[in-house]
Amino acid sequence: MIGLIQVHFAEATKKQWFFVALILFLNALLSTTQLSWDFYMERYSYWNIVLNVTNNPIDIVYIFTFVSTLIIANTATGNSWNQLVCVRSCSRRKYFVSILVAHGIKTMLFVMLIPLTCYLLSFIYPVSFQDDWGLITAAGSVPSHKPLDLVILSFSLLFFRFFSLGLAAKITTIITRRRMAGIIIFLLLSFGSDTNCTLSNLQPGKWSMLNNTLVSVNHHGSWNSINSQFAFIYWLIIIFALLGIGYAVIRKTDLSGKGV
Repeated sequence: MIGLIQVHFAEATKKQWFFVALILFLNALLSTTQLSWDFYMERYSYWNIVLNVTNNPIDIVYIFTFVSTLIIANTATGNSWNQLVCVRSCSRRKYFVSILVAHGIKTMLFVMLIPLTCYLLSFIYPVSFQDDWGLITAAGSVPSHKPLDLVILSFSLLFFRFFSLGLAAKITTIITRRRMAGIIIFLLLSFGSDTNCTLSNLQPGKWSMLNNTLVSVNHHGSWNSINSQFAFIYWLIIIFALLGIGYAVIRKTDLSGKGV
């Protein structure tokens, strides 16, 4: 099993991970420089910096989506690496599990790169790591929640989002045997109705992916916390549905053929 996972990881080169980290760092730097001038005069709260990025609809729908295609949705299909996975797999179940484990690890690494790149800003600005909000709250006025709690919630929702989208892309890739088809599905699902919300500044609908990725939403100038329980159930239903579809596809797919 470990050998299979290593083969999946060989699809993503160190150069790809470097570019992902670089883009995320530049995005965090740009987002931080847009904070209020009063914030500059005092100190930066690390939690404000992180949530200013992870709770930003533009970053989620566009920046994170395009960057993640380099790692998460870039599923090898029709190349020697994926054929080697098929050869090493003793069963379809083991092949499917190896896909899930490798995809889950890649998604986790991608999500964890976000706070890491935000941490690098401490070498540029005076950053406080105390568990308080500092002068402003990027995620809205939520005094009943500690910053660390909202950061963990935000990362969990981001993980669910990109794990689900990446899994849908992998299933599409296996069915069509075309990597580009998987990437297109990844982008279409990620954008969906969320693009309209980001362009027109509308509040995302209850069932939209964006609404269940943000820890709070801005509605007519006031911040409203999302229903985290609903968001977790929302993503778990999607993930389990995709797992069922994915396993059914793997069982019927000719793994010996080119592009599987």
